[in-house]
Amino acid sequence: MEGIFAREKGIRYPRCIDGRRACPPEDCGGVNGFNDFLETVLVLGSENREEMITWAGGKYDPKKFDPKEVIFDDPLKRWNAALQGN
Repeated sequence: MEGIFAREKGIRYPRCIDGRRACPPEDCGGVNGFNDFLETVLVLGSENREEMITWAGGKYDPKKFDPKEVIFDDPLKRWNAALQGN
């Protein structure tokens, strides 16, 4: 977050207006696991590279970022789903 601005009519909030780099794959092992993942995926000929790319969904570009693809969910709904086991 870089600041708080006046609300504009016709715009849904919250919203992402910019960013850098793709998010880590789910369950990659935190910061250290993500660093290990990147080292493996970015080095052509790395021993486990293809296996890691397959695990990440078949492709992974760490430089890709599109603010239009950012989804904000409702934390209360997520909390309720977790408590109800859904």
